Amino acid sequence: VSGDAAFIDNPYWSVRNNPSNSTVNRLIASLSATYNPLDFMTISYRAGTDIFNEEFSSVRGSGTVIGGEERGAITQNDILNEIITSTLLVTLRRSLSADINATLTLGNNVELARRVGTSWYGRNFIAPGFASINNVAQADRTVSQSGFNRRIIGAFGDLNLDWKNVVFLNVRGRNDWSSTLPKDARSFFYPSVSTAIVVTDLLDEFGVDDGYKRYLSFAKLRASVTR
Repeated sequence: VSGDAAFIDNPYWSVRNNPSNSTVNRLIASLSATYNPLDFMTISYRAGTDIFNEEFSSVRGSGTVIGGEERGAITQNDILNEIITSTLLVTLRRSLSADINATLTLGNNVELARRVGTSWYGRNFIAPGFASINNVAQADRTVSQSGFNRRIIGAFGDLNLDWKNVVFLNVRGRNDWSSTLPKDARSFFYPSVSTAIVVTDLLDEFGVDDGYKRYLSFAKLRASVTR
């Protein structure tokens, strides 16, 4: 045997002596509620969470040909991820006139994310047939931890206007604040404006002869600007 193949265990031997295991426990939950205090107002709230924990272990049994681990080695990871979201919406719908309708939505969104991870590595089992991090001398163990916490808070508004369901205008804007950015740059705003016109319906509103419909059954123009 030559080259890297000298450091690869026999597959049949690996099945019995180099096991890997991964266990994931996950919880996903959500709730929502809607309330109509006025005939033109709707208040809705949604919240949810996604939590999962992963436990992983990989063993190289005593007798492996992997360099530096001939007396056995073990790697273990324990990772916890958690995401919590909350969204509040207040929607107002009114007819400003016989031809103009308006819908305004104001909202708030919060997202919390957290991750915590711990990794253990040990080699040179004291008792060759017992694969455990506790079966490794302190001098042959390493432990590392990692993690992060992030919070994003957003406030937004969305205004929709339409004239006879023919001409549409949408104006929206959102501002987010992120805990992972520097204090003087953690707030950012992104607006947008869009419009649409159903040309064929507009021609009908203006009383244009419908002979064009033999060639054009439907036409719509759209334009938008965003940042």
